Amino acid sequence: MEFIQLNRFTWSVGLTHSREKHSTVMLEVASKKMEFIQLNRFTWSVGLTHSRKKHSTVMLEVASKMSF
Repeated sequence: MEFIQLNRFTWSVGLTHSREKHSTVMLEVASKKMEFIQLNRFTWSVGLTHSRKKHSTVMLEVASKMSF
């Protein structure tokens, strides 16, 4: 995915503050092909405390669709 698409994704899940920073971090996480459990911990660390499993699943899907 392009950076702009990833940025739109972060906006859609409600990361309205520091969107650019979060999307950059997510892009770096995706590029390293992190495992699901690591990605789940990442979502928790950036404050997605509600529905963590749902958000990490969506993030994993985004990562899996990216071209490396």
